[in-house]
Amino acid sequence: MKQTYQNFELIVIDNGSTDDTPNLLKRYPVRAIRDETRKLSFLFNLAWRNASHEIVAYIADDAEADPHWLENIIDTFKAFEEAAAVGGPTISTRKQEMHLLHEIAQRSKWLGLAAKIYEIVILENQLQAPGFLSQSGAYSMGAALTTCLRLERPIPVDLLTTTGMAIKKSVVQRLRGFDESFFFNHADGDLFLRIRKAGYTLIFNPKAIVWHHVRTGPSRDVYYLGRDTAYFYMKDIRPETLSGWLRFILNIIYLNMYWLYKGFQTKDVDFLRGFLAFISGISYYLKTR
Repeated sequence: MKQTYQNFELIVIDNGSTDDTPNLLKRYPVRAIRDETRKLSFLFNLAWRNASHEIVAYIADDAEADPHWLENIIDTFKAFEEAAAVGGPTISTRKQEMHLLHEIAQRSKWLGLAAKIYEIVILENQLQAPGFLSQSGAYSMGAALTTCLRLERPIPVDLLTTTGMAIKKSVVQRLRGFDESFFFNHADGDLFLRIRKAGYTLIFNPKAIVWHHVRTGPSRDVYYLGRDTAYFYMKDIRPETLSGWLRFILNIIYLNMYWLYKGFQTKDVDFLRGFLAFISGISYYLKTR
């Protein structure tokens, strides 16, 4: 409601809320669509299919848009006519898991060595770049850091995030939307890769800012994270070189060692479900490819 650009319709997908959300929404000029399907990829598709206009902007329920967010998105589409999607910084107001792991690693010789290998080998020394996807399948985390605000102009990137971005409806229709084989993770990454393969560009504008406050919910669940990541790797990651394949294999080892590390750190065996979830994701891909 505070946006400087006001020519928009606002759609809220109410995914089975049990608080006072429906009554709250009646106080605002929004179109509420209630659907209790527990699958984020399905809800992403529900949103664009109900949108009336060519540009569809997504923002997560735990994110807050800068007042100039939509204005900067619209200006970017005008400047980059070949762009299928535009996004920007999704600045975390609390530390993400990768940030915390990075800090912990600095206090341990062996964890510090493991972190260096991850940063240099797996992420090709691009940890703090915005929107970078390495050959290993690992994402950079630069779009969540305030350092990306120092960029002087919009740049093409490998990936954006539905936490805060806008996309052309005609492109999503052409590519048949988000892949609903994903549950809560990587459906956006998969779509962005298909967009780039179709010849379009993704533009990151450092002025199109959203503030990301919470980061909780099913997308952080061990099972869904492991299962969706495995499916994403099997479907979308195809390294082009031998070194790329070695990075890819190392990344898979790191991911699954992470479950062991978290189980040991928290003394919670539930994290070990990540191993089984990863196998489940591979199995699903092999059955459905």
